[in-house]
Amino acid sequence: MWDVSQGLEESFADVEAYFCKCKFKDCHHQSEPNCAIKKALRDGELSSERWESYLKLHAEAKYINDKTAYLRKKAVWLKELSKSVRQLKNNYQITACAESFICQECGLPANPESAGSQHRNHCPHCLVSLHVDNRPGDRSSMCKGRMEPISIWSKSDGEWAIIHRCRACGTLKTNRVAADDNQQLLIGLAEKALKHPPFKIS
Repeated sequence: MWDVSQGLEESFADVEAYFCKCKFKDCHHQSEPNCAIKKALRDGELSSERWESYLKLHAEAKYINDKTAYLRKKAVWLKELSKSVRQLKNNYQITACAESFICQECGLPANPESAGSQHRNHCPHCLVSLHVDNRPGDRSSMCKGRMEPISIWSKSDGEWAIIHRCRACGTLKTNRVAADDNQQLLIGLAEKALKHPPFKIS
């Protein structure tokens, strides 16, 4: 986009030549002492019409440049907002998974409609999950680790949740049990700790 200020400097080079002759570098050419513009106007070196035209066009140039800067900032802001909206749409904690997928662990298909929940955070067949949801049904992270089910957690309301551990980084996460999850594997996870208790069970 054409720089209005640059065009103003070229068209009014004779006016702006006086600016460096003022006593103060930040002179506003109003009531400051030893102002070269005021002296040129008094001496007739610079016509008042020429000076008023410069002030008018300078104000217009500032408005255009300020508006251009605002529009550029607005474009950046809208781009960031659009990016945030896309991220929210891909966030499994906010947006439900509505597509079927093939499990990367066991290769079997999973259908979110059978989960009994709007969210599908793990495979109903092998119960394996991926780390963070980037696309429907897949929870991948920077470490690209698969999260294996290691135990069952019973919530205070009696609902079960699967405890997953990432094979790559060791991170622990919990996922609520879905209606179509493999019941034998769930029971096996619940019994796993009882097979190796740290004390005698009478």
